[in-house]
Amino acid sequence: MKLNIYDKTLEGVVEIIEKVSDSIAGDFKGVNPFDKRPMTKDEKMGQFNQMSPEEKLTIFEELQRRAK
Repeated sequence: MKLNIYDKTLEGVVEIIEKVSDSIAGDFKGVNPFDKRPMTKDEKMGQFNQMSPEEKLTIFEELQRRAK
């Protein structure tokens, strides 16, 4: 049976998704994405201090929006 154009396209898409998934899995191997342990104040400040000025500005703008 000959595959139609849609089947060929979907096979290509599935192959790309699998490659991206494998790449992401390699980057995050050994990391628990659902770590529910609360962060300490020092951990929060450390994370905040590592942010770019643009990320900090985004946080401040969101907090101001919520305060209104």
